[in-house]
This record gives sequence, C-alpha cells and structure tokens, in this order.
Amino acid sequence: MFLNYRNQENVLNRYFILMLVAVLSLAPFIYMVLVSFMSLGEATNIRILLPSELRFENYAKAWQQARFSNYFFNSVLVTLSTLIGQLVICSLAGYAFAVIRFRGHQIVFMLVLITLMVPESVLISPLYQIILGRIVPIGFLNAFSIMILCSSFLILIYVMICLLNNWLQQNLNPGIISIGIGILLAGVLVISSLNSAETKEFLTEEFADRNWLNTFTVMVVPFLGNAYSIFLFRQFFMQMPGELWQAARIDGASHFQYFTRVVVPLNLPAFAIIGLLSFIWSWNSFMWPRLTQIDQTGHFTLPVGIDAFTRAQGVELHLLMAAATITVLPVLALYMGSLKLFMNSASRIGIKS
Repeated sequence: MFLNYRNQENVLNRYFILMLVAVLSLAPFIYMVLVSFMSLGEATNIRILLPSELRFENYAKAWQQARFSNYFFNSVLVTLSTLIGQLVICSLAGYAFAVIRFRGHQIVFMLVLITLMVPESVLISPLYQIILGRIVPIGFLNAFSIMILCSSFLILIYVMICLLNNWLQQNLNPGIISIGIGILLAGVLVISSLNSAETKEFLTEEFADRNWLNTFTVMVVPFLGNAYSIFLFRQFFMQMPGELWQAARIDGASHFQYFTRVVVPLNLPAFAIIGLLSFIWSWNSFMWPRLTQIDQTGHFTLPVGIDAFTRAQGVELHLLMAAATITVLPVLALYMGSLKLFMNSASRIGIKS
C-alpha cells in the first residue's frame, strides 16, 4: 500500500515537472502567435493577452512590406543546397570512419570531434579571411566549390536511382543515368546563361574572381562538412553487421557500391533525422548570413530579413511577430511531421547490433 502510494506520487511529480517544462517552452511561441493577430495598440499593451479579433492581414502586410517572398525563396535555396551537400559529404565521411579501417582513422576522427568544442564565434574571423581570398585564392575556392556541389548532386541522383531499383525491382544503370542527367542539366544551364541576362548575371556574381561576400555560395559551402552530422552518421553505420560488407566484397562490390546500394537503403531513418537537423540549422542561421550579406541586394534569408524589416519599419511588434511566425512555421511543420521518426532514430544512436 505504502509502495503504491509512493509510486503514484513519483508519477504525479514527473508529470508535473514535464507539464511545467512544456509550458515554459511553449509560452514564447504562444505569445508570438497571439501578438501576430493583434493591432499595434494591443501588441504594445502588456495588459492585453488575447487579440480582440484575428487579424490575418498582419501576415499579408508583413509578407509584402518585408519582401518576404524573396527572402523565403533565398532561404529555400540556401537550405536545400546545404541539406543535399551536407547529407552527401557527411554520410560519406561517416561511412569512412565507421567501415574503412585506414591508418590513423581514430586520430582523424578525434580531430573532427575536437572541432565541436570550438565556439562558432571563434571561427568567424578565420572564415572571413578565407572568403575574402586572403588565405586561399578565390579562383581555387570557386573551382573547389563547383566540384563539391556538382559531385554531391550527381551522387544524390546515383543514390536515388539505386533506391528506385530497390523499390521497383528494376535494374537501371545508376551511373549512366546520373551522368546523363548531369550533362543535360549542365547543357540547360549553359544555354540559359547565353540566352538569359539574369542567369548570366547570377552566375557571374556567384563565381566571379573576387570575394564571396554577398553571394549564396558563402552561406552554403562553409557548412557542408558538419562534425556533428559526421558523428551521427558514424554511429548509425557502426550498427551494421560487418558480415554485410564481407558478403558484398565477395560479390565484387566496391565501397561506393556497398554504400549506395546497401548502407543507404538500410539507414534511411538516419538520413531523415540528420536531414531534419541540417534543415533546422540552415533555416534558422542568422549570424553568418548577416555578416556576409552586407549590400542588401536581395540575398537575405528569412532570419536576416526579419532583422532588416525591424530596422526599416521600426518596432511594429504585431508585424514583427507575424514575420517571425512565418519563419517558424516551415520548421515546425517539418518537425511535427517527422517527430515519430526523430524519436525512433535518436533512440538507436550508439546501439550496436
């Protein structure tokens, strides 16, 4: 009897603590949504907690006045480019640390983990010197970036074809198809740059032989290699039995074939969870885009756009909260849609079968 009473009391205490944490966590978000529907007078009155009516026009006004359609497109472009590149590069690096036993791989992996201990603010100064071309020539950086981005895109197509082969029980040649699609897209890009002044101007601005300030490239390339993503991929890949690789070697498979045709299909939850984290990091990034986009020519992402909107319009709290809600909603929707997958994948990290 006494033990049952103590158990019930412990359960109630746990639920009380969880509810308290949930309220404290949700309070800023609820306040942001409520204020986004208020008038300016209601928003600045601290005694008013609920809007007198739902003013959806606040969202339309914030969207139009802050050029949010442009900022939204920029955020989607930067986030998707970072997401694709980071998934490809970090998964390959994680696979190398988990499966390939090269000399000194543990030391290299420890060096990668050490970068997690370095604050982001400490890296800003050396990164800034690099993007200005004072350490590495800009021409080399442009060539390296184009190679990395194109390789990541081709590998993504290759993996997608392999997944289609598994799902549809087909035997398509992923190498030929990915190269063909790459050549086709390169041709379309060349023709478009010759016929369209906007495309030519865009490519010139991105890869001109100067510095990387006020470009999309500077918001993507420095973050393609993420130590935390590499660590997570390694933990997931280490759960796979070594017998799978031995069997693949007997069948004549290379590491790349084993990675694209066996490892990736068996670890799709890992790619989903790390892709979600990468999306959130890139979508919410503020400090680096704010420091590298200094001419306000239309390269601002949503978080930087909110800052610019506040500086231009002053403290219009209701419109500011409407703009912040617009920024948060895509991440919130994506997270809520993949919450179950997130929890299941996170619980598997580090558990070796």
